[in-house]
Order: sequence, then C-alpha cells, then structure tokens
Amino acid sequence: MFLTLKWRRTWTSPVKLFPSIPRPPFLKDLGEPSGPRVLLALDNIAISRMLKQYLEWTGVSVTITLNAEETLKVALSRSIDLVIYSIALSTDPLALLTGIRERGGKMPVITIVEKDFNSHEDYIRQGVNDIIKKPLEIAELQRKIEQQLNKS
Repeated sequence: MFLTLKWRRTWTSPVKLFPSIPRPPFLKDLGEPSGPRVLLALDNIAISRMLKQYLEWTGVSVTITLNAEETLKVALSRSIDLVIYSIALSTDPLALLTGIRERGGKMPVITIVEKDFNSHEDYIRQGVNDIIKKPLEIAELQRKIEQQLNKS
C-alpha cells in the first residue's frame, strides 16, 4: 500500500507502509526497541509519528521533540546517538546546531531541508553531518541513518 504525505505544502512523498507485516522474529522478544537512540525533531507531528513507528519497527529507539528548545534540552540531557531535525523547526536552525555543538554534543546530526535549499556549506561548516532534501524518501533516510551510526 502506498500513502502520499504532504508536509508544509512544499512537497509530497510516497511512503510505503507495511501495517500487516509483524516485527522480525529477532526483534519480537525484545519488547521496546533497544538499538540506537535517535532524536527526531521535525516540524510536522504526523510525519514524526509515522517515522517513529517505522524506525522503532526496525529496532531504533526514537524520541520526538516539537521545538528547538526542547530538542536542545533532550539532545544534551539524554544519551542520544543521532539527531535528525528539520530546518523549518526553528527561525534560526543554525542556532540549534551551534547550541548542541557548543555544549559538547558530539552525536551526528542529519538536517532535513527544502528542495531548493542551497546553503550546504554553511551547515556542514557548523557541524551538520548530512543533509536530506525534501521530498523525504524512507530508503534515503534509512541509508543515511545507517551511514552516520556506523561512523560513530
């Protein structure tokens, strides 16, 4: 089954959902996901919940935050392995990244940006490890998450 999701009227993305497929047998006995801990900070709660459900199905533990202040607080107060955030979450998205880095946050950061975004160099200089352009594709997100977690 395919579902098209709209996010801030700027893009649509086909997302393949697997509601009837059970968790893999090796994850069944684990209960809650105990794998890598990901902080997901997007500007759309519906997309956040859908991604959380998918990532937890794959064994990743996900925490959702809804604003830049909460994201900074959670990133620095919990043991987080990876931060994924949308630049639309804050009026100054680089301030969030700078806040994480200045306070000792060394976890990888993946930033989700608009399709016409062209300031990659500024974000990479500030410490973003990877950038994903909208429309967000699950396969690309999963590949980039694996790349960043395998580096650290």
